[in-house]
Amino acid sequence: MDVSIPKVNIVPSEGRGWIIGRIINELSVHNGWTVGDIDNNADINYFINYHATNFLGNSWPKTFTAAWFTHPETPEFFNVARRIDIRVCHALKYAQVIDGHVIPPGIDPVFVPHLRLGVVGRNYPSGRKGEFLLQKLKQLDFVDIVFPPPLQSKDSEVAWLESLHIFYGTLDALLVTSLLEGGPIPAAEATACGIPVIAPSTVGNLSSLDVVDYKVGNFEDLCRVLQKFVQPKFERASIVSEWTWEHFAIKNKKLFTEQYVKLVSKKAMIDV
Repeated sequence: MDVSIPKVNIVPSEGRGWIIGRIINELSVHNGWTVGDIDNNADINYFINYHATNFLGNSWPKTFTAAWFTHPETPEFFNVARRIDIRVCHALKYAQVIDGHVIPPGIDPVFVPHLRLGVVGRNYPSGRKGEFLLQKLKQLDFVDIVFPPPLQSKDSEVAWLESLHIFYGTLDALLVTSLLEGGPIPAAEATACGIPVIAPSTVGNLSSLDVVDYKVGNFEDLCRVLQKFVQPKFERASIVSEWTWEHFAIKNKKLFTEQYVKLVSKKAMIDV
């Protein structure tokens, strides 16, 4: 057996609640670490989070120790940090204070960039609203097409119209797929709400609204515009691209292995 790979036991501070429970579960599943009360047969007892040391009293483990540190609400944060061998922190600002190591928790893969595009208006037998474009947009997995609540959901047409500003406010942009228009009015309404409008500037009065332009009826050009429009979201998302649960577990395992070797070496020098 490789003695440089430590046996780690996780000591939870609470029941399996949301974030604490998720952290413990991911470390246990990915790294094979045990979970329970203090295990003096382990190499490292890992308190998640540091509040778990509250229950120790005079029964501090005989092993090396680690703890997960979130934020300091009381002096206990710093008191515990002084006694812990490996300090894992959520935030850099606190890691710098207690000489800790920053490993942010993971983010589930469901959190990815999407464009929420609103469509307002009626369909016509002539197809002049460009309905075929909406059907084709279902091919794009980063696009969500949404519609306002139906008129029947409100007490009156006036009430429905007054609720539209709330709908517009939930959008990344209003999408106009029309091939022929006099307006359309929803484009002006969305613009009045400060919402971008993606539309062909050659249709109706759209050239006066500073729209995000694409060639009328051209699906390929609309795709080009949407991909460019969503690109800033993907660039922002790249900031946390490595914040996966798998990376979280791997980084913890790597840190503990490195620190364990140093701790064993330091202890051997002291014992001599």
